[in-house]
Amino acid sequence: MFELIKTIATMMITSEEFYNVARSAGISHEDWPSGVSRQLLDEFEGAKLKTSHAAAKGQFLDRVELGNHKIPISFDKVVLASLYEKELEKWRVKNLSLGLQQNPDNAKQLISDYLLKKRSRVEVFNLKASIQEIMEENERRRQNEKNLVLIPGWDNLSNAIGGFNPGRVGLLTAQTGFGKTTLANNLGLHASNAMKVLCINMEMLKQDFAERFILAGSSIDFKDWRNGTYDIQRVAKFVENFKPENIWFTDGAALSIEKIYGLALDHKRNGLDFLIVDYDQKIDLKMPRGTPEWKALQIAIQELEEIAKELEIFILVMSQSNDAGDPSGSKRSKYSASVVLNFFKDEQADKVLIKAMKNRFGKSGVCIECQYWPEKSKVIEIGFYDPPKPAQTGGLRL
Repeated sequence: MFELIKTIATMMITSEEFYNVARSAGISHEDWPSGVSRQLLDEFEGAKLKTSHAAAKGQFLDRVELGNHKIPISFDKVVLASLYEKELEKWRVKNLSLGLQQNPDNAKQLISDYLLKKRSRVEVFNLKASIQEIMEENERRRQNEKNLVLIPGWDNLSNAIGGFNPGRVGLLTAQTGFGKTTLANNLGLHASNAMKVLCINMEMLKQDFAERFILAGSSIDFKDWRNGTYDIQRVAKFVENFKPENIWFTDGAALSIEKIYGLALDHKRNGLDFLIVDYDQKIDLKMPRGTPEWKALQIAIQELEEIAKELEIFILVMSQSNDAGDPSGSKRSKYSASVVLNFFKDEQADKVLIKAMKNRFGKSGVCIECQYWPEKSKVIEIGFYDPPKPAQTGGLRL
């Protein structure tokens, strides 16, 4: 690896043609191991940015070894990319193996870091050459009912947003205390009849989080649950009517994106389809000191979007809303989401609604009317709701 990047660095500095081929092949010195070659190209990039490739080349010629290449390098983008990725992957695997030997107690984090880096690769495709493959993939998704993924009992919402399809991230916002976790849990509960669900719970104890599912599924009042005056047969019917064996949840600890990814990857092996993250401001954001919260949250949602794409799952992220229904921590975090759903009560109409503030695969502004029983942690959809249009006023024409 070190000999390869040494040769690549030299050729990128001395040949603008090769520089362009290397960049188009996805070669980035930021992926390289620390050392002379990485430092050299980093400095060259800075000089090139200020002037031009030719001017920067003149400044760095005395720092490269001309004509001393032990590895033959191709100017063919495909051949170069294949060689580079193969060597880079060997180096990463070697580093992972060494890290596991030296620090076996940190195995989960090391593996997660390795997979995150592996995930960051970029490929470019030709549309004409891809048509047949895309048609076959569309047919595969249709046969596996992945073209429009419906949550049973939430058909209106599912159709309104183009499905809870794999590879997408949704944001669910609500004002503090209104019930975003309750709604998310109800969606997860109904989804369990058709999917496998993992809830990243970063707020509640095991008891508090789990009982919300039980109350919602059995329509037991919270007070009766606490007093022990509920009908136990309702819990039995809950188990019959839903599939709690398809729902998993964490213990309330704050988790980093890397740990969320590790858990999702682990559960994907058993067929994970739907991941709930409760909630964005509880994520352990490992950012450089001084990074603004809005920026850190934006990056976190971008990372979750990449995880959704790689693992082919739908990720629903909870977020506190401002008065406009946008995520209060970072308005920019909605840019990576395919849908932003705001859960609120329209006081004027006296209705509880879910409104699609952003809807990449459906109509923005569409509203779903709900029935909400906070005392039972239960939410059900009623149907589409069309808010009355404001009355138009105007002067009389004479």
